[in-house]
Amino acid sequence: MKRPISIDELNNVVPLNDKIYIMGKCFFAKTSSNNYQECIEKSNKYLNDVISNFNGTYLDLGSADMDLLAGISCKTFIQGKGYFSKLITEIRKKFNKDSIELYKISPNVINDQFVYF
Repeated sequence: MKRPISIDELNNVVPLNDKIYIMGKCFFAKTSSNNYQECIEKSNKYLNDVISNFNGTYLDLGSADMDLLAGISCKTFIQGKGYFSKLITEIRKKFNKDSIELYKISPNVINDQFVYF
């Protein structure tokens, strides 16, 4: 089961004295979860705890396209445990931009291209 990165782990890698923006939304499929509301509540609590701990600003740009652009463009990107953040990290590598990968996510690779399911 996928769990968020602990705040203790983030404390070890978040650059000091930088403006911190936190982006992300919780997503749980109602059809595959029998505790949907509990998952949403825990996810929102985690997000608020991270924002509070790092005195960060929640960045909601309203679309996945804008989130992708922000993730690629930022000074340093800390990859989460999902495939969207893995995609951002892989694009940043092509531009020689720094990213912090706490967890290696193994995508399916076909002909040196990443394919996400």
